[in-house]
Amino acid sequence: MNSKRTTACWGIIFWLILGLGCSTAPLPTEGNTDNAELEKGFSKIIISSTDYEGQIVDSAKVFWDGDFAGYTPFTKENVDAGIHSLRIQKNGFELYTESITINPSQSVYIEALLKKLSLNKGQLFITVDQNSVVTVLSNDKSDIIDLFYVREKNYVLDPGGYFLRAERPGYRLFLTAIEIQVDSIVIQNIRMEKLKSYELPDVVLALPDSGTVDQPLVVSWESNNAQRIDIDYIENPGLSGKREVVFQLAGKKYIKAIAYNNAGSRSVIDSVYISNPVDDPNVPPVIELSVYPKNIKISESATIKWQSSNAISVSVDYVSNPGLDGAWQINFDTSGVYKIEAHAYGPGGTAVDYDTLVVEDEENPILDPPLINVFSVTPDSILKGESAVLHWDVSGENVKVILDQGIGEVGKTGNQNVSPDVSANYTIIVTNSAGAVSRSVQLRVGTKSDSKVNPPSLNFSVTPGAVEYGKPISVSWSSDGYQVIIDQGIGVRGPSGTEEVYFENPGLKIFTAIAYGEAQTITTKTDSVFVNEPEQPESPIIFLSVVDSVEVGKPAQIEWHSQNTDRVDVDYVQLAGLNGKAEVIFYSEGRREITATAYNQAGQVTAFETIEVVSSTIQKQVSPIYISSMAMVAAFHNSCPQVVENAGQAEIVHEGFYQVTAKVWYNSADYQKNESFFIAMKDENGNFYYPQEPNAGFYKVVPDDPGAPHVKERDAGLFYLRTGAITIELHHYYTISQMYPQFIVDGPIDSAESVQVLSFQLEFIQP
Repeated sequence: MNSKRTTACWGIIFWLILGLGCSTAPLPTEGNTDNAELEKGFSKIIISSTDYEGQIVDSAKVFWDGDFAGYTPFTKENVDAGIHSLRIQKNGFELYTESITINPSQSVYIEALLKKLSLNKGQLFITVDQNSVVTVLSNDKSDIIDLFYVREKNYVLDPGGYFLRAERPGYRLFLTAIEIQVDSIVIQNIRMEKLKSYELPDVVLALPDSGTVDQPLVVSWESNNAQRIDIDYIENPGLSGKREVVFQLAGKKYIKAIAYNNAGSRSVIDSVYISNPVDDPNVPPVIELSVYPKNIKISESATIKWQSSNAISVSVDYVSNPGLDGAWQINFDTSGVYKIEAHAYGPGGTAVDYDTLVVEDEENPILDPPLINVFSVTPDSILKGESAVLHWDVSGENVKVILDQGIGEVGKTGNQNVSPDVSANYTIIVTNSAGAVSRSVQLRVGTKSDSKVNPPSLNFSVTPGAVEYGKPISVSWSSDGYQVIIDQGIGVRGPSGTEEVYFENPGLKIFTAIAYGEAQTITTKTDSVFVNEPEQPESPIIFLSVVDSVEVGKPAQIEWHSQNTDRVDVDYVQLAGLNGKAEVIFYSEGRREITATAYNQAGQVTAFETIEVVSSTIQKQVSPIYISSMAMVAAFHNSCPQVVENAGQAEIVHEGFYQVTAKVWYNSADYQKNESFFIAMKDENGNFYYPQEPNAGFYKVVPDDPGAPHVKERDAGLFYLRTGAITIELHHYYTISQMYPQFIVDGPIDSAESVQVLSFQLEFIQP
């Protein structure tokens, strides 16, 4: 990208030279108040953006060193010297990137020239966090678009699906699928991870967008660090390969691939639309329409995307001569809510679909209030003549940071040496247009005449650092004080000693020891140990799903999933894998009982379902949706989070009410009594779904289930879900326990309290 930049230094001769140069934008004058700041060593940047025709482009997003900083026109004060990265992006324009070197006491003006994006194109910007990485970009037809070794690449691409693959010896293979949409920018950051024996596997699945009844379609897959692969409709798949699949029934088919190794499993879902031949007059056309994004400003553009089947022609609002499938970019000069319709016409009739677009007037971006992440003084007590260090770290957009006691305005992160003669309070004040926040710390100052007694020495350790469930922990201490007090039930002890401690509940245990010496002096030390979770149950787990009824001669879908299993047998299915789907046809009426049995060395478990085979036409059946999870959350844990943002994903084909059941592994017996959780769901645009019958604000808390370690199915809520991809968020109850404490047992909650969800089931109730 091209840019125009000027550097403000001091001296009449240098200013004359700059006056003959490159940019017509205003430069700082010698009388500018910013000069005083530059003389102190601070730097400043001013960024604007124009197009290649010289028109100003405002409200383009500015990213400084990878972090969102604001919108153009943009000014940043107190810039550190060194090399910085600048990225500017705005819908309708190609991405602008540049590396900038900032010298101390420098003012830099940057005029970014933005090139308009070609019509019906999208962009992909790739960054790689390692050198010498072989990166390959290919399309959904396996054609290689580019192979490169550099750490940054920018592409302008046709809309569609793409695969990205990155390899480096000693690192885990990076695989991902990317969808490029019209007038969109996709930022893909590749983070290479060193190979470890306990890493989860990766799997990538590829299949065509559409197919035809009774005609084979090709399913391709590739995996990394996997020991076994399960793929719906495919028996005994290898770790990578291609296979033909034939469907006997029209409609959208979802295929899931799951990769397994000793560390666990990872899954991916893709879909294909199966249609009947167009020349069948009894098959009605189908059309799907979507608008992205749903909300735009007057100066912005949105993309209409449509897909049809069994159609001869299609009409789409605001689109001239649309094809049967495609995408189109639109914009509006006036604000309002626009309904956009698409019609499909075919021998079997007419179909219609619509979406809405909200167009808003231009407005200034709304900033979030600033945050003070850290403000401290170290040490907090000194003698007169000694120094202490103030340390601060704040976050927020367009913030102004001020320290009192005569220090003045500072950067967002920094350190400051202070040496007051008397005790003092220091206050940090952070402001932006959204508000102001402040925080204070105290520095105590004494004199050398103050009598001092050295605090007692203390050596304190807890071994080992991690221990198995129910094993002893050794606590040792040694001090020249007169006594030591240790928490976690040990209590008051002599100056030295060793004891064994047992914990029957898992989690992180923090020990604190306090040694007491003369003149009420003390020394405090801490150490910790992590008590591992108990092993999962040895018995196998099996899930079976079938539709309630099916017509004679029509395929019925059977789906099964297992965990901790060596072999699975499913009625009417030959060579059933551990997980999968199958279509079964019955040629006579009556009730069929279908069983799925899972086996391992500890025994076997069987699940039963029934299906009614009838001769009359029935309402379309919706199979329950199974989602493998294995997500674990905890209140306090050294490796388990309190919230798992992606505990499972699924594609919702039928809009309506869904009863969600969670299969939960309660692993701490009754030593942890708050293994409670709740879920929320969000769609692909980040909009949240909440349960219909909450019991704690917006949420439905699933309380702990007391007893010995066991697996149990729990009601996680009734949700109304619309069509499209959904993601389940799993939260430990601790995150809302202060607002809704009615489910706390023997509080307060101060230990691991971990709970694991093995899987979710979404059962369609009604539209």
